[in-house]
Amino acid sequence: PVLNTHMAIAHRLLGENAAARQLLDETIALFPEYGRSYLELSTLNAIEGRHGEALAHLERAVALRPSSASLRRLAAERAAAAGR
Repeated sequence: PVLNTHMAIAHRLLGENAAARQLLDETIALFPEYGRSYLELSTLNAIEGRHGEALAHLERAVALRPSSASLRRLAAERAAAAGR
């Protein structure tokens, strides 16, 4: 899951969002407990203005790693962007 997620990040940085999304969706399907993929999918959704989806994926990342203060802080920011 680490390699796929890093490849997705590279695609996102190159502006290849569809390829990034496909890799992240595949990774999540195979490794649903790998929180970094949810974080990256949240970032991709936020960039594309899909704030509700961004928040939902980030909430899943937080659920997988509840001790992460940075994830909780980012979730609060995304919630505000989503109007929640």
